[in-house]
Amino acid sequence: MIFVSIFLYVIIYRILIITLSKTLKNYFRFPLNDSAVYFYFGDFYLQKKSKYDERNLLSNKPLRFHSFFVYFFFKVFPRNFILKKSFFPNLMLFILGIFLFFNYLFYINFNIHSITYIILILIFLPENIFFREWNINFISFSPRLLVILTNSFYWLLYLNINKSDFHLIYIIVIILGVISLFLSNFSRQSFVISNILFSIIDLSFNLYFIISIFLFFIVSPKKNFSLFYNQLLIFKWQSKRFFSKKLFNFITIKQNILTPIILFLLLIITFENKSYFNFFLVLTIIYIFTSLNFFSSIGENWRYITVNYFFIAPIVLYDFITNNKIFEINFFLILILHFFILILLNYNIRSLDKNSKSVHDLVKLNSEVKQKLKNARWYGAPFVTPVYMMNIKLGEGMLFFNKGEYDREIINPEIFPYIEFKDEIINNFNITHSIIHKDHLQNVIKKANFDLKKVKLLCETKNFLIYEII
Repeated sequence: MIFVSIFLYVIIYRILIITLSKTLKNYFRFPLNDSAVYFYFGDFYLQKKSKYDERNLLSNKPLRFHSFFVYFFFKVFPRNFILKKSFFPNLMLFILGIFLFFNYLFYINFNIHSITYIILILIFLPENIFFREWNINFISFSPRLLVILTNSFYWLLYLNINKSDFHLIYIIVIILGVISLFLSNFSRQSFVISNILFSIIDLSFNLYFIISIFLFFIVSPKKNFSLFYNQLLIFKWQSKRFFSKKLFNFITIKQNILTPIILFLLLIITFENKSYFNFFLVLTIIYIFTSLNFFSSIGENWRYITVNYFFIAPIVLYDFITNNKIFEINFFLILILHFFILILLNYNIRSLDKNSKSVHDLVKLNSEVKQKLKNARWYGAPFVTPVYMMNIKLGEGMLFFNKGEYDREIINPEIFPYIEFKDEIINNFNITHSIIHKDHLQNVIKKANFDLKKVKLLCETKNFLIYEII
């Protein structure tokens, strides 16, 4: 009865907090931030007009955005459902992940009481109780949660592989490795860096990692070699943007302090367990290096922890608590406490409120303006801003570029996230309108030469200026 109650709570608590939180309810009325970009690419998959994305006006190269996550959910659910319920795909994945985690724990001989305890610890991890700008993509329309589930499940199985006499586990580890390599740039980076470092520190040969890499390349050698090459280009390109006189990137350090604190605790309490200790030591090393400004271009430091420790941390913390008899637990009391903390932390989140209100204003534009923008070809500041217009079917194209396909004549890392506003680009791509976030107006004028003499204000919202190019 206790387990059933807790399992049901784990399934529904994300729906409850989205429904009861004023901020989150408003936030998920429309795909925002990264979710808006993934939705934009989902539209391309849905239309399937050709193998090129004609809306990607900077290039006629094939779209280098291979996301199974986007393709799958746009096939399964109607476009308008994802538009209005962008949290739902990752809710399904979260429930599936918990179900698989439960089955694995049961398989390696944890009893129901222990499993209940471990799952309770899991939902108290910062990633499952705080919803802010830095981790909102774990519940919105983005493959980031899938990256967490695959990478952390890979490490969970690999570190406990000797406990299994079920030979299919070996194949599952390899499959998870291959999926991790395909999912995204960050997933690929995390998987490769963490496995290589672990093999060095643990003085072990990871055959599963080698086979995963081999299968990844054998599927499509030319394309997948280019993915690795493009990631090197991205690092080279973005490292210029992130390099500064400051040694550490305090922005990402401040985003999430709790997760690295938990990591350091895990490192201390696993000192006598070689595999777990080496695993957490690897994550600590990666965290320290990606906190440096020069390496911060390869992703937020705390994400390398979250992506890999998600299913392992609750087990280690459970063993530590029970072995040391730190405290007894009243399951129902903990559920009430969890829900109270959840509401307290997430009822009113100002940073998310500002973001959601600004974009919802675009949806409310009057019909006369919308008619004028129906065939717009967009320039934006930041450059990704026009996806909001494209997602509500206001426009036929936008200046956009894919990572790894940087055109040095058009994309300048020194003015990122802007694209230079010059006649050559505007005329070549027949740009008709621009949408500028008010917070970026002065920057885009100064850095990207946005010329107010060449545009006419069509309308404005609280946060955006929409211009017609003259």
